[in-house]
Amino acid sequence: MSISKSQIRDWKPLDSTRLISKAELGYWLVKPAEATDRIPLECPVCRYLLRDQRDTNSYRIHECCNECAMIWAEPNRREWSKGWRPSLEDIELELIKRFKTPIYQVD
Repeated sequence: MSISKSQIRDWKPLDSTRLISKAELGYWLVKPAEATDRIPLECPVCRYLLRDQRDTNSYRIHECCNECAMIWAEPNRREWSKGWRPSLEDIELELIKRFKTPIYQVD
């Protein structure tokens, strides 16, 4: 169930770091007073879900998952920092490689 802005009353301070508001449906909502840096669910380059701490760290540094950072961001550090990103064709070829790579091996 989503909540429209008209269903939420004004946000008021709860304490020094949080705000609180009561929705028309009767429950309370609590949120941080200041926006924090948010990590998306998927890599903005390859659209794979971010899976673990390595992906989170890579996103904070390069704004992409660890795989994309190793393949494109690190080798092209200067261009990457200026906004360069791989072509859609390059991304598609990389995704095909990823699909073909086994995620585990059975002996």
